[in-house]
Formats: sequence, C-alpha cells, structure tokens
Amino acid sequence: MNANALIFIATGKSGLGHLRRVTTVALALRRARPGLDLGLLTNAAPAGIGAEELRVFDRVVQRPRTAMAAAMAGHTGTIVCDTAQVPGIAHVPGCKILILRETVTEEVARFAIQGGWDRVIVPNPRRHWMPGGAALSPSVEAAGWIVRPTGARSLAIRPPALS
Repeated sequence: MNANALIFIATGKSGLGHLRRVTTVALALRRARPGLDLGLLTNAAPAGIGAEELRVFDRVVQRPRTAMAAAMAGHTGTIVCDTAQVPGIAHVPGCKILILRETVTEEVARFAIQGGWDRVIVPNPRRHWMPGGAALSPSVEAAGWIVRPTGARSLAIRPPALS
C-alpha cells in the first residue's frame, strides 16, 4: 500500500449507500487528478458497484471492521471514512475525513474520534441537514448532494428527512 495514498473506507454489504458515495467521490477525484493513488478498504465484497466503476480504485482490500486500522499500518496519506465507526482509526497517521450522512441527532456523537476528524463532509445541502451538538471537527462542510455520475435525481425531489 502506498503510504501517501488516499484510502476510502466503506462498510456494509449492499453497496447502495457508503460504497456508492465513496465510489462517486473517487470517480470525481480520478477525473480531476488522474495520477492519484486511490484505495478502497471495505468489510464486504463490493458487489453493489459494477466492475467498470470499481476500476477507479488502484486496489480494493477487504478486512473485517475490527482489522481495518491495522490494514492501514504505515499509511500517512488521507483516509476518507463514510459514516462508519472504525476501531483504532484515531491512531492511524494522516489526514482523516469523515463523510457523515444524515444521522439522528442522538447518534451523531457515535462518530467522534479521539483528537477529532480533520474535516467532516456532509453529503447534502446545508439547508437540508447539518450535524449539531457534537464536536466532531472544527471543519464541518455541507457538500451538496453526492450523486452517481449516471444521472442526478431531479433537484426538486428531496429525500425524506430523519426525525
């Protein structure tokens, strides 16, 4: 593993949420910076993403969630973690970014890590939802909807908000 790689961490089994979001971000980064070393660390086979899209990653590594931090030994680049709790991630060197999807207020604090995230990106417009009350990071930014490159849903259609 390239110590300076940008590693995306996606957990789950369907590929319809976390994996979809990080793959969409990786595709945009690949277009902007073709030489960037992109890795994917996941706890399940990325079956929900097509082979063509998965080629955006230079490598895909599958590990149980409890072994993910150890799999990044020697990594000093950037880690982008999509709405997941990864034991030991606070101790992995490098820049740590959390993509935090809309989360029930009482659950936001579960995503805090020792020392805080370097940045938190919220994948929706600011007026839709922003985390409150938890000190996740001094830098929390709403990025707008992160949508697959095969077509954005209509801007008039808003997903249901959590209550």
